[in-house]
Amino acid sequence: MATIDQLDISIYNLYAIRTLMLEQINQDLRLGEAATIPPQTQLIDT
Repeated sequence: MATIDQLDISIYNLYAIRTLMLEQINQDLRLGEAATIPPQTQLIDT
């Protein structure tokens, strides 16, 4: 099993890119604000 100091630099780059992508998705969808929506105003798929 590889330790973190033995990983190739491309692994770090991929991790950084994926982290940035997830942060952008969270920002685009405003997931941080989702918990503040009252239950009675949430959309329900019926």
